[in-house]
Amino acid sequence: MRFFVPAALTAANFMASQAGATTFLEPSTDTGNTVTPIEEAIVLPVGTTEVIGTIGPDDNDTDLYRFTVVEDALVELLLDMDPNQPPFADANLLLFNGIGNPIEGDDDGAVDTLDSLISIFLSAGEYLVAVGDNNMAGYDASRTEIIDNDQGLCALNSNCNENGILSFVAAETPPELDFGPGEPGILDYRLTITGAGAAPEVNPIPLPATGWMLLAAVGAGAMARRKR
Repeated sequence: MRFFVPAALTAANFMASQAGATTFLEPSTDTGNTVTPIEEAIVLPVGTTEVIGTIGPDDNDTDLYRFTVVEDALVELLLDMDPNQPPFADANLLLFNGIGNPIEGDDDGAVDTLDSLISIFLSAGEYLVAVGDNNMAGYDASRTEIIDNDQGLCALNSNCNENGILSFVAAETPPELDFGPGEPGILDYRLTITGAGAAPEVNPIPLPATGWMLLAAVGAGAMARRKR
């Protein structure tokens, strides 16, 4: 069921929505990343308030976005998935600072317990947010888990380094990290970002030289009429 993409967000106005930095569509080439390295994080335009994407073709797919907080603020990240989608949809979020230090993970923090919510005060700067289905974790370069959606900052997992730096995000697995196929299906999601700040103001479109000449002619004509 493809329920998230608004009717107004068609191919005809896709570029306009990207330029306005409000709604961002996950690139079609990004689907199916069982392991997503930090260097492949998708950079969101400053001022993005909504990301629409998919998890698939199986539920081990993970998406990683880099976003900017314009000024110190309370920021809310809400990941919404329709639980009626096949397979069972359980939205998960992971939050990191710009270099990849783990900050917070969440599974069922939203009012709808199958959605995920992180609400946190952030200083101005760059951050990373990972999106996935149940279950997901962040790993450092040695493949040691540094954060996951259920346990947060190593609350329950002894094989975890909460001081690590993110190397990649992936489906949570046993220590051997066998990222095999997950449950088949496509999951639509909407990630809402609130409080990160508005996009820069759009510069006014410069008037062509012919336009300035026309205005000058009109002004000269008006002055001549006043003299007469």
